[in-house]
Amino acid sequence: MIFSPHPDDDTLGCGGTTRLLFELGCNILAIYMTDGRFGCPSMTPDETASIRRLESVNSATVLGIANLQFMNRPERGLRCDRSTIKEAREAVQQYNPRLVFVTDPDAGHPDHRTAYDIVLAATAGEVVDVLRYGVYNVVRPDVVVDTSKTMAYKEKAIREHRTQQDREDYVSKIKGLNAYLSLGRGPEVQFCEAFSRQ
Repeated sequence: MIFSPHPDDDTLGCGGTTRLLFELGCNILAIYMTDGRFGCPSMTPDETASIRRLESVNSATVLGIANLQFMNRPERGLRCDRSTIKEAREAVQQYNPRLVFVTDPDAGHPDHRTAYDIVLAATAGEVVDVLRYGVYNVVRPDVVVDTSKTMAYKEKAIREHRTQQDREDYVSKIKGLNAYLSLGRGPEVQFCEAFSRQ
């Protein structure tokens, strides 16, 4: 189960690992917590939210995510309140995941921190491993995954978020980050993703 504060965070932070899990036969659920409505200044927030939802569906298909859930909270309006925790907890209890991914709280974006707080509350008392992934930051790695074989899928999935490509060259920057994380792991390892255990 992957909690993504915005429509592209899961792709950027753990897309390579997601594809690997899919290829291993895992059934994956991605929960998109906000609508990403402020992610494209050239369009209205409602237009942006609609397009970004479709982008997340297309990206998830590339990565092998069969199940998607949309919490539809407004971007920058994600709150760690009873309603949101209840919705997240119900999803966790219904899906009964062995592994949950969520954004690292130190990413510098309030929605990322709030997503982390919600997941902590939603998984309290559950027997599940929670791994934090970085998007705008590098987590202190407890788990490092070789994603060399799935980088092409991750790149294609990132490109599905077309509204975001004009803002920043996410493909080059994320590939650079994932290449950096492969340092010291041998010449056959070209890309890695890192996670911190909760």
